[in-house]
Amino acid sequence: MGFLVFIALLVFGAPIAKAIAHRIAHDGSKQGLPDPELRRQLQATEQRLAETESRLGTLEEKLDFYEKLLSKPKE
Repeated sequence: MGFLVFIALLVFGAPIAKAIAHRIAHDGSKQGLPDPELRRQLQATEQRLAETESRLGTLEEKLDFYEKLLSKPKE
């Protein structure tokens, strides 16, 4: 009996779960497209992140240089 319930859940539950997940992912909107303001904020955040990563790379290079400079014995 338990096996039949398990099979029934697999057969009927999966499509229902997919439909619920799809609805949640699209926030109930008919088009499924994000809000334009939200999209603009996301793009601005991605750009700031890219700039921050670039600055971090530069700082890492400078730190490596200074570590090498300081590790050399004084002459």
